[in-house]
Amino acid sequence: MQTMATSSVSNVRSLGARSRVASSVSVRAPARRSVVARGSKLAVWNKIDYVAPSKVAKLVEEGYAVLDVRTNIQFDRSHLKNTTHIPLFKEDDATDPQSLLNQQLHRGAVGSQFGTAHTVRNDRFEELVSAKFAKDDKVLVCCQQGLRSNTAAQDLAKAGFTDLACIEGGFNTLKDDLLGSLETEGPEPISKAGLGGLVKYQKTISFTIGGILFAAYAFIQLFPEQGTTLLAATFGPNVVP
Repeated sequence: MQTMATSSVSNVRSLGARSRVASSVSVRAPARRSVVARGSKLAVWNKIDYVAPSKVAKLVEEGYAVLDVRTNIQFDRSHLKNTTHIPLFKEDDATDPQSLLNQQLHRGAVGSQFGTAHTVRNDRFEELVSAKFAKDDKVLVCCQQGLRSNTAAQDLAKAGFTDLACIEGGFNTLKDDLLGSLETEGPEPISKAGLGGLVKYQKTISFTIGGILFAAYAFIQLFPEQGTTLLAATFGPNVVP
C-alpha cells in the first residue's frame, strides 16, 4: 500500500511538473510580433503593383500618371511624354569642403565613366509629389533600373498613396518595340538613357582598338621584316624579340 501511495504521489508530481512546463511553453510562443511586422510591411507592398514593360502603355491608357524620379541628366536624355519629373535624388551642388570632396571623388571613380553627377537625397520629394497628386491617384513611378522607383514607391505608400505601380527593371527594359502608344522626348532611346560617359562609347572604342590590333598582327605576319622594323622604331629595340 505504501508503495502504491508513493507511486501515486510521484505521478501527481510528474503531472504537475508537465502541466507547468506545458504552461510555460504555451506562454513563451508569441510569434505575433513578427506577424505584425510582416503585416505592416505587406500592407506597403500591397499598395504597389510591379508590372512588366509590355504592360506600361496599357497602364497609361487606363489613366496612370507617370512620375519620373530619375536625375535631371537621365531625364534630359530621354523621357516619356507628359511625364511629371520629381527626382528622388538631386545633383549635389553644395560648395562646402566635404561636398566638394564627395563630388570630386565621385567624378574620379564613376562619374566620368558613366556620365553621372554626385547626388544627394531630395528631402522635398514627398512634399512635391503630394502637391502634384492626390493620395488615391493612379501613379506609375519610374526610374532607369527600377531601384529608385521601388524606394520612392515604398516611401509614397507609407505616406498614404494607395494606387502605385513600378516597372520591373525600370526603363532599361522598355525597348522601343514595347512603347506602343507611348511617345518619348529626348535624343536617346529611353532604354539607353542610363548610358553616358565612356560607357556610352565602350563598344565603339573596343571595336576600334580591336581592329587596330588585328591589322597590326596581320601586317607583322605578312611582312615580318617590315613589321619588326616598325615595332623597333615605335617601341624601342628591346621590345622586339
